[in-house]
Amino acid sequence: MSIHQDRRTQHIDWLTALTSVPTATGHEHLVQAWIDDWLAERPELTCESDEIGNRTISFKDVEPAERPVYFTAHLDHPAFHIESVNGTSLELTFRGGVMDDYFNEGKVVAHTPTGQRVRGRLLGTTGDQEPFKRFSCELEADEGVQPGDFATWDLPDGKIEDGILRTPVCDDLAAAAAALAAIDELRLACNAGEPVGDVRLLFTLAEEVGFVGAIGACKLGTIPKGARLIALENSRAMSEAPIGEGPIVRVGDRLSIFSPALTKAVC
Repeated sequence: MSIHQDRRTQHIDWLTALTSVPTATGHEHLVQAWIDDWLAERPELTCESDEIGNRTISFKDVEPAERPVYFTAHLDHPAFHIESVNGTSLELTFRGGVMDDYFNEGKVVAHTPTGQRVRGRLLGTTGDQEPFKRFSCELEADEGVQPGDFATWDLPDGKIEDGILRTPVCDDLAAAAAALAAIDELRLACNAGEPVGDVRLLFTLAEEVGFVGAIGACKLGTIPKGARLIALENSRAMSEAPIGEGPIVRVGDRLSIFSPALTKAVC
């Protein structure tokens, strides 16, 4: 399937926009709102939520298959939960895996339900560090931040430089943007009369604290037995997987290989 350059440009716009949306485990609502706005312009697609908030996007008028194909991605990212507030002083806990060096006087932004962004700086660890790392933080101003809000690293919005995406939320919103672009191309093909199979998107929650959404999707039957899953993820560059050399197809994990037939089809 060839993709017109105008649509490629549109896909990149989605990529930079979506990966600039603040998100955290338990605070995926801003990303979900962005996707809702995207779906509102595509009546051929439908979206359903399961009991814990995972979302499945599929075609309204495509015959359901016994073994549908799912592109999956998670909507959270390593970030801070605000546990307590005393004026401009905060206590934060961190959800996700990030090396300790990045926390030394790290710059953060607290996000309120009204959309305010209040900058601050980490002062150091405090209290018990289990089950989550705990930090004290000083905000630049007292702007109504409350316990239960969240904070992210203070980074610029996404942009493309020299062909490389530089963005605050690459893992895993870049994958979510790719999944949306893929199903949109299939939507256009379907509208043009081309046959498309039963391809769906599954966006899960709370991956950073132990695949909570993905495990819930399995237990709840959100993913039917026999479905074929293509999990989209982003990882750091390595010598055998440098940036710019194309996608990596992972064939398995330390316990077993995945589906050989599906892997072959993807490759």
